[in-house]
Amino acid sequence: MAFRLSPFSAFPATEGKVYPDIFKTDTNSFWIEGLGVIASLGADAQLHYVFHVPSVLPEGTVKLEVLAMSQATSGAAKFNPTWKSIAVEEDFDLALGSLNAEGTQTFTWAGSGDDRFKRAKIDLDADTVVADEFIVLRLVMETSNWTLAAKSIWLPTVIWE
Repeated sequence: MAFRLSPFSAFPATEGKVYPDIFKTDTNSFWIEGLGVIASLGADAQLHYVFHVPSVLPEGTVKLEVLAMSQATSGAAKFNPTWKSIAVEEDFDLALGSLNAEGTQTFTWAGSGDDRFKRAKIDLDADTVVADEFIVLRLVMETSNWTLAAKSIWLPTVIWE
């Protein structure tokens, strides 16, 4: 069974491109809260998240699980998770100058892909996760080859499995 860690802080860091959102499914009106990204992203945008790692690391491999949903039936969204483990007394501002990238990921919507979660599980191995530190995550939404023409909502968690 996986251990799941939700962010305790989530912030849309690129004004006009990303925002706090409540996503509503089409037919049965189910609501999901998260950070949204505008349709037809014209420039890179950033979503910022902070996770507090437990004082004892769970068993298993640490991964970032990213879920996204859109009402699109076609298009692709590109994102690059960049992150770093930062200690309690460490200067966040200085540490944020050098986040480590895990590499660009792609979610593709096609056919009846609307109102369905897309999921990626990415090994967090660009830095070392340390007990009782913070994982500071910047999801960079990359405009290069972004063809998703509908808004989307993004929900990352850190898991050990």
